Amino acid sequence: MARKRKLFSLFTKRGVYYASFYDGTGERIRVSTGQEEKTEAEKEGYRLATEYADKSYHAQDETTVNGELTIDALLNRFIEEKEVSELSHYTIRNYRRSFGHFLRLVGRTKPSKEITKSLLSQYGTTRRKEGGKLSTVKMEIRTIITALRWAKGLNILDVDLTDIKPEIAKGRIPPRKRFLSPLEIQKAIQEVKKSSPERLPHVLIYLNLGIRKEDIYSITPESVDLSKRVVTVYVKKVKKHIKLPMNDSMVKLFSELLNGAEPGKPLVRVYSEQWHQMTERWARRAGIPHFTIHDLRRTCGSLMASNGVPIRTIADILGHSDIKTTFETYAHLLPTTSHDAVAKLPVMYLH
Repeated sequence: MARKRKLFSLFTKRGVYYASFYDGTGERIRVSTGQEEKTEAEKEGYRLATEYADKSYHAQDETTVNGELTIDALLNRFIEEKEVSELSHYTIRNYRRSFGHFLRLVGRTKPSKEITKSLLSQYGTTRRKEGGKLSTVKMEIRTIITALRWAKGLNILDVDLTDIKPEIAKGRIPPRKRFLSPLEIQKAIQEVKKSSPERLPHVLIYLNLGIRKEDIYSITPESVDLSKRVVTVYVKKVKKHIKLPMNDSMVKLFSELLNGAEPGKPLVRVYSEQWHQMTERWARRAGIPHFTIHDLRRTCGSLMASNGVPIRTIADILGHSDIKTTFETYAHLLPTTSHDAVAKLPVMYLH
């Protein structure tokens, strides 16, 4: 049985109620109601939900161009129809994600009859160059073709769909971006503060400690030693506890998190929503496409490497069981060059 998503809910953070709901485009919104009483928070939350829905509605593009249905309008109608048919919200989410990539690269206001084999082929090639996996790109194109066939079956669209499926070149694709620059880090943190403030502690911990996504929930009040500036983390991958040093940012953050924390409970909230959904939203808004939450860990390693931290130390902090992994990932970021290395040798002359 498909799990139904909650259209509206409230949660508290530091004594203030936040509202969680979906706007008119199906995107999850989390925003502070500014209320400490649940009844008042609920009223304010519903008001905000209505306001966001209205904004989304009025922000939509025109549905027709010269009497022809736009690509955006056609794909939106398809999703609306599928939502009524009680498909799993995971399937609907995948539809939205596929259509989102397509509209981003092709454009929203083109007439839907312009979706041809050539356009799909061009889209597939561009997505591959961006770093999309072959299987993912093929799935996205199949989803778009499914929407076209649905529209043709209802006489919404009059196009020839025979032999519309394009061939996508296999080949190798360039590696996607793995690290954030200091400017991108600043943009990302600002966007998280704005769109998902309750997730900010997670992002800061990943950036400053370099731990894996699932290991963050092993941090309890007992794990943190502010006097020694050390936090103990259980690394599931290697099944052992490691002690990580804390910088000033982490000391300040954990001091705040320890306020009113329950003994034995994770210091940061456990979320059931999949992390990649949240990451995709704020990364896209911050102008950082194709970025995953695990790349925050890599960013931590890259910042240490570029600031001259030895590879062995980076391996210990990141919990790599094999230093070869650390070397292959971060060695090229070390500031020391071959000329710097030989310059450190004692001066020797031939007489």
